[in-house]
Amino acid sequence: MILVRESEIGSPGYARAVREGSLMPLTATSGAPVDIPASPTLRGLALSVDIPRGAVVSGLAGIWVLRGGLLPSTVDVVRRSGSHRARTSPRGAQRIRIHAAGATELPTVAAGPLAVAAPARCLVDALRWAPLRLAIPLVWRELRDDGVSEREVTAALLTTAPDRARVRAASAWSAIQDAWAANGGQPKSACAA
Repeated sequence: MILVRESEIGSPGYARAVREGSLMPLTATSGAPVDIPASPTLRGLALSVDIPRGAVVSGLAGIWVLRGGLLPSTVDVVRRSGSHRARTSPRGAQRIRIHAAGATELPTVAAGPLAVAAPARCLVDALRWAPLRLAIPLVWRELRDDGVSEREVTAALLTTAPDRARVRAASAWSAIQDAWAANGGQPKSACAA
């Protein structure tokens, strides 16, 4: 079994498997046996049950699917026919925040059954919608680790719809670029975490 869902083994069984270390939780209701390495496909499969059909995962959750780490408590998705609203999945697993897509098509990456925005767009959306205390270190890490280039993030920012969230993201991105340039393209120890 590649993925174990709480609904398949019951809440007590799922909690026990996690507690005893035989199951690595991926989402609140899905996990994988510890001997199966986590991958974008596995994380996408685990999250896909909570994502509305036709939606594209972006922001912090998009980077989580693509790179790993900790799944944020709110999953931002973009949907052409959606609207700005939040909902909790029927299973109560994750808080899903749905954003209406702009006029441009989003470049996406497949992660199992899930469509995920390209990494640069995920970072821009994180700067738009996530708490900046979480988004800025993530952007810095991706720049430091060559996950994205400054040019890619700038291009992704320019393709977003002009609204207050874009102004917020542009301001944060400008501050990141200034700090990056002042540091010679190398992370400061305080920002490297």
